[in-house]
Amino acid sequence: MHNPFQLYSSELLDSLIKAGHKYFLRQTYKRGKDHFDETTKNAFLITHYNDLNKARIHFEALSNDGNRFLYDISNDQHLLKLKTAASQPEGYKIFTPLLLEPWQPSDTMKGKIRRYIHQKLNWNPSVSDTVHSNLFTQFGELFITLKFKRQEIKIPLTDIERL
Repeated sequence: MHNPFQLYSSELLDSLIKAGHKYFLRQTYKRGKDHFDETTKNAFLITHYNDLNKARIHFEALSNDGNRFLYDISNDQHLLKLKTAASQPEGYKIFTPLLLEPWQPSDTMKGKIRRYIHQKLNWNPSVSDTVHSNLFTQFGELFITLKFKRQEIKIPLTDIERL
């Protein structure tokens, strides 16, 4: 599975707090766990919010995730736990939904996107046509936006990866 997100760090946490983010949501992040790495017990994604209502909506959307937790930095215990997470404790990988760099699909991903368009959509781009793609997250899940001429679709990235 493709994981474009960067690891959480103390510097990042400090920057996010200085930028006004007060709420942080932890969730299980399957894309962050390399199944060949036997030292990693679990991977998490911590999303930052400056709006409590948006954080709560995200929290409620994860009702089946036993690892979900909503941190409020005004609570000293919560802030301490966030700082521990930012230190990348042994056995865990903690990510933030910030891209390491502007996303560009690999050649393999481009082929899968073309197959998806051919199999699932009524679009008919020629080899020379450009299909624009962009990644975004919703409740910690990666989605891809595909645009061709005036047509646009937003789908889970896993739908493309399965091809």
